[in-house]
Amino acid sequence: MEENRLPYETLKIGDTEYKLKISASSAIEIEKKTGKSLVAGMADFDKLETVTLYLWGALNRFQANIDVRKAQEIYDDYIDAGGDLSNMAEILFKTCLLYTSPSPRDLST
Repeated sequence: MEENRLPYETLKIGDTEYKLKISASSAIEIEKKTGKSLVAGMADFDKLETVTLYLWGALNRFQANIDVRKAQEIYDDYIDAGGDLSNMAEILFKTCLLYTSPSPRDLST
């Protein structure tokens, strides 16, 4: 049976829900800032700067004109609500996989 998956990940902080999805333009900006491919940069998810940069990229698709500073504030809110770096990295990893992996509908003919 084919798995139905959303075309985005969700980050919930209190009553606020954010949709996360990497776009081509965000991926390019992340690659420029890190000097690494989108996938290779995920190896640096133990660094807060990298995590907040990827969070910015993932938020940018649905939160028009968000800047990195606002993404850092959202990360702070996430931590204040009981989240941690490891869980955020996992969410962003899944978000990046949505961008780099074909969806089941892409595989159908």
